[in-house]
Amino acid sequence: KGLLKIIPRKVLSDSGSGSFSWISTALSDANIEAQGFINQGKAVVYSLSLGAGGTMHGPTEAAMKSATEMGVLIFCAAGNTGSTPVNQPASSIYATAIGALKQSGTGAVRDSYSTYGPQLFLAAPGSAILSTYKNNTTALLSGTSMATPLAAAVSAILLSIFNTATPASIKSHLSSFATDIPPDGKDDYTGWGSPIINKLLDNPVSGTPPPP
Repeated sequence: KGLLKIIPRKVLSDSGSGSFSWISTALSDANIEAQGFINQGKAVVYSLSLGAGGTMHGPTEAAMKSATEMGVLIFCAAGNTGSTPVNQPASSIYATAIGALKQSGTGAVRDSYSTYGPQLFLAAPGSAILSTYKNNTTALLSGTSMATPLAAAVSAILLSIFNTATPASIKSHLSSFATDIPPDGKDDYTGWGSPIINKLLDNPVSGTPPPP
């Protein structure tokens, strides 16, 4: 109890549209609060289920850079175009881009809508995910927006257990112990694979003691 605090920030309209200036403003504001938590010895993870094509928005990337430099892990939805390139802000060097998987037989594969490219870091379950919805209801939704909070949550769990880990060591751990999804190794379609919690917990993060 009290180990996890979720702070939602609405940066888009009810229809899901908006501008990157809204996002950069929200990020800058969140950075102030995040610095306070970090000063208390807490870890902070951002999860951004949003994105668009085009050139990376400068103020948004600047706010992400500031967050990264203070020790925040940033997870962003890669996009739902079914093609390449990875949408912004997931395409930023300060982002951890997440693609979407669907169940196929006894395993998981990239879903056809999941945007891909060299920036893709991981892929997580994103199809027919029970999600919070309008008017205090739930719905089965699909998209990289559903996959991104799963990856962020797994990282938050890792940071709570390996509590001396750094964001860099967590990302290295994710790349080393994600469950590979064909094709073999790091690829543009599923990144390093899927962040399955069992394997990630069975191997200690570099430089930290094993979990109890």
